[in-house]
Amino acid sequence: MQHYTEQFCIGDNTSTQSVYSERHLGTVVLHVRSATMDLYELVPNPNQPRMGPKDDPELRKNILTNEGLLEPILVEPHPQYEGKWQIIDGERRWNNCKILVEVDKKDAFRKLPVEICDRTLTEEERLRAWVNIHIHRKDWTVKEKERTAYKLVQMIDRVKSASILGISVKDVDKLCKTYELSDRMSSIPNPDASITYAREIMSLPAYLRAEPVESAIVKKVNDVIITSSKHIRELRSILKDDKAKEVFLKDGTTIDDAKAALPGQVVYPIGKNIAVDLERFEHLLKSYTWSQLLELKGELPVLQRIQECKKLLDSMEEIVKKKA
Repeated sequence: MQHYTEQFCIGDNTSTQSVYSERHLGTVVLHVRSATMDLYELVPNPNQPRMGPKDDPELRKNILTNEGLLEPILVEPHPQYEGKWQIIDGERRWNNCKILVEVDKKDAFRKLPVEICDRTLTEEERLRAWVNIHIHRKDWTVKEKERTAYKLVQMIDRVKSASILGISVKDVDKLCKTYELSDRMSSIPNPDASITYAREIMSLPAYLRAEPVESAIVKKVNDVIITSSKHIRELRSILKDDKAKEVFLKDGTTIDDAKAALPGQVVYPIGKNIAVDLERFEHLLKSYTWSQLLELKGELPVLQRIQECKKLLDSMEEIVKKKA
């Protein structure tokens, strides 16, 4: 939980005094003071766990609207460069102010509000503080928790990573495995979508998702044979049947091919039964999350494709109505 306690002063007289506050970030207690610094006095932390895009037009729009940053950047004395300050939290804000200055030539955004720690943190303190801020800010993307857990394990160890994230070592291992799976599905450009697929794979019972099965799923995703996380959910019944599983594991086979091998199953090929194809289309659309749709705001090619599909469906509806 983040909170501040009463202020206190450091310094021998009023001209040199700086007012510090205690800022509690989980188990980490920081002594910070407010100030304004030049953009180029700040240096990003190369080991910061977040790996998402730092170029954010929407954030720059907000900075312009508010005529600056509403939330100060948290910094510490740089561990290597004298006279420089390392960013603990706020790299995206810093980077987008840098774009405004260097690309848009808006020099007013060189002066940034900061909160300065009175000392350089240890690596573990820095990680604990950063994770605590972002968990309470609730600004993790769909893939952020898995990505952060994976990066933490690379930087420190599994036990410390679990302690920093406030979860069990088993959960850390699952997050890392999920991230690794999502990273292997390179044909999916949207990282949030790839993590949805990976989570579906990890939700399969362990006895059903041996390494050959995982590799087959990843390959079929990359070959655009599996095009929906719903397809992965359908594997629960397929993988329990030896014959259907054998069909699925073959190169180039589809989920429908494997389902056709299940006892008593009748599967129509695509293009042979409109009612079945419409049902498939409906399930496919329902597999997308709201967060994925929100990321498409303003994408004209997608909007045009939706409008074209809507016209086609309206025409089909009119024809079927007349026949009825």
